[in-house]
Amino acid sequence: MRTQSNVICSAAADLQEELRELRRQMNVARSLKDGSKPEYEEKLNRLKELREHRNAYTSKMKLIQETLRGLECKSEAELDARVKELEDKISHGSLLLREEKQVVGQISKLQSQRNQVGCCGVRTLVHCSSMCRARLRVHLGRVQ
Repeated sequence: MRTQSNVICSAAADLQEELRELRRQMNVARSLKDGSKPEYEEKLNRLKELREHRNAYTSKMKLIQETLRGLECKSEAELDARVKELEDKISHGSLLLREEKQVVGQISKLQSQRNQVGCCGVRTLVHCSSMCRARLRVHLGRVQ
């Protein structure tokens, strides 16, 4: 009976020692976790900041793409040349009435695009788009 009691006491002591060791490991793990928490928070905030930059640049680029969509000319000079070409086509008088109406419609469409193309509009938007991409690459480069 005494041997059985010694075995049980020995097993209990072993379990208590194992429990102490596990608690010590838990304390070490907690201190490691607490020590890395500020670094984790810093990286998390940096990721949020980069996402905000990316979303801002993406929305700017979408706006630029929507503005450029449907434009037939990239500059005012190109637009003027195209309108003159179409007006010359009409002035020669070799077109059918239906074709002439189509050409007049094209001229009207081009004239309506003048504000979008005018005063460096397209060039400015394209330049802005490339600058947005470059800035985004710089921000992403800082992370790596």
